[in-house]
Amino acid sequence: MKKLILLWLIGFLACQQAHAQKDAYVIMDIVRVKKRLWNEAIYFFENNWKVFREEAKKQGIISSYKMLVNKADSVSNHIVLITEYSDSLSYRKSEENFRPILKKFRPAGPVYLNEKKRNDFMEIVAFNSYRVWTDDKEKRN
Repeated sequence: MKKLILLWLIGFLACQQAHAQKDAYVIMDIVRVKKRLWNEAIYFFENNWKVFREEAKKQGIISSYKMLVNKADSVSNHIVLITEYSDSLSYRKSEENFRPILKKFRPAGPVYLNEKKRNDFMEIVAFNSYRVWTDDKEKRN
């Protein structure tokens, strides 16, 4: 099932190539939500992950982000988190660039629903980084 999801996502990203910039980098996390804790996971990502990326996009640290969510009653219970950086330098400096955003928006750390901590409701089953290639030879040079 993981391979099927990964193949689907790679295909999805390939369709996005027309919008890709030179040497863009994409980070993709596949998160498995633990049983009956779907609300906690969605709350966590909407109130932490998404907030940080909205600000990072405003500041030009990232070029885009996506959160792909399947139905809560689905067999796989996965959330896919995608963050796109405009170039390799932005990607390499992401931790450094995100640090002030995290401090600004969540100085006391992430917010949680029902006091369930991150490891209580989710696990990362795959983390991958990709260099985005385009069919435009000029953009690759």
